[in-house]
Formats: sequence, C-alpha cells, structure tokens
Amino acid sequence: MLDQESVKAYRSMHLTRDLRQDILMQHADKHAPLRVQSFLRPAAALCSLVLIAGVLIISAFHNRPGAYMGGGRIEADPKPAVMEAVPYTGGVMRVSLFSLSGEENPPQTAEECIPLSLRYGHDVSVSVNGGILLLPGTGEELSYAGSFGEVRNGHTAYWSVHGCEEMSPLTAEITDFSGNVIDTITLTYHAADGMWLIANTQSDK
Repeated sequence: MLDQESVKAYRSMHLTRDLRQDILMQHADKHAPLRVQSFLRPAAALCSLVLIAGVLIISAFHNRPGAYMGGGRIEADPKPAVMEAVPYTGGVMRVSLFSLSGEENPPQTAEECIPLSLRYGHDVSVSVNGGILLLPGTGEELSYAGSFGEVRNGHTAYWSVHGCEEMSPLTAEITDFSGNVIDTITLTYHAADGMWLIANTQSDK
C-alpha cells in the first residue's frame, strides 16, 4: 500500500502536452490496411528501372555495327538516299597538272554525295563499282579516292553518284583488312521519282 507521500507525488505529476492524439495516430498507422507510401516507393523504383533499361536498349540499338546514313543504320529495306554537295581536293589528273604548273590544287565540289558513316569497331576498306569516293584525310578536308579507299572506324566516306543514273544499280563493298566482305550497300535509281534508293543487301547473299 502506498503511503500518503507517494500518493501526493503521483497526483502532482502533469504532462507537458496531451499524448492521447499521438498514441491514437500511431495505433491507426499500425493497423491501417495499406498506405499510399507503401506503393509509391516501389513504383518509383520500378519506373526508374524501366527507364534505365529503355535507355540501354535504345543505346545498344543505335550503336550496332554497320553503315549509317543521316543518323540511321542502313538496313535491307530500301530508303531514299541522303544527298549532299561537298567540297574536296585531289583528282589524279588535276593534281598532276597543278603540280607541273606549280599552282596549288584548288578545292572542287562534288554533287549528289551520299554520306556513309562506317561504324564497325575497326577500320575498313570500301570499293564502289560506280561513282567516286571522297574520303576524310588527316584534317577536315575530303580527298578524291577514286573507286577504292580505307576509312577509319566512325569516320564518314562520301559516295558521289552524280551522272550515274544509267549505271544503276551501283554497289559499295565494305571489307575488313583480311578481305572479308562485311557489308554490301546497293544504290538503285528510281526513275519515276527521280531518286536513289539505298539498302544493305549483304543479307541477300
């Protein structure tokens, strides 16, 4: 049995604030069937995972080895070829004539050039059976290469097909330095629409 001193001490105790509301809220939280936060965190994590996976898949798709034109990989399905006019230097006859006269070889402009960005993870060789190749040199200038040349990985070769409509179809063969054919790019002139169609026909062989 408590003595009178203890009873007085107990009765004199006062809480600084009412804890009843806090206790009730904690009880409600523990017994709530499902909370919104319990869904939000896993859902956000799942969305992040899906987004990262999507970025990786798209990146892998766009970085596949092959010949690219206008940002897209050249596939088996024929598409209209991108055409550009580009400046270049060289040409065997012109170089010889200007060298003999002591004059500097001036730049020229090639019409109807198709940009081929070659991304195979290694350097390649390119040969064409119609038109001419303009290849990047040590600087930013393009040089006349005739129908054959070597292209460093990731660099862009320009295939000029100006005036070659009667020779259609034209092909560009891409090989490694061991002579193995990696890709065959085919250009076909569509007279009705007045355009060149480009496709990777290596899979047809």
